[in-house]
Amino acid sequence: MDKIFIHGLELSVIVGVYPHERTQAQSIMLDIDLGIDAQLASAHDSLAQTIDYDYLINQIKLNIIHTEFLLIETLAEHIAQFILKKFNVPWLRLCLTKPGAVSSMQRNTQKIGIVIERTTS
Repeated sequence: MDKIFIHGLELSVIVGVYPHERTQAQSIMLDIDLGIDAQLASAHDSLAQTIDYDYLINQIKLNIIHTEFLLIETLAEHIAQFILKKFNVPWLRLCLTKPGAVSSMQRNTQKIGIVIERTTS
């Protein structure tokens, strides 16, 4: 299986359980790896035979723009299921990091997030 990836995608969403997290969008970072078969696209040098990264990013943004979740686990699952269905990929790995989750008292922690892998069933 071949893989394409988008790493370091920064988006703003309402996510969190604390009152101060529910009033203003926060930054999240996504790293997305998608399983594909790149042979057809490379044989024909055709964007139509692969995933258009720009379109994928824009569709993710549109899909989550009005969402509000309590947990990053729920947000990650929502994004993963959207990608699996919309782009018909057999496998994906999604890493969601929430930089604002690290409080000022936990300065020795650089990142907090979740990594999930999903396949189509």
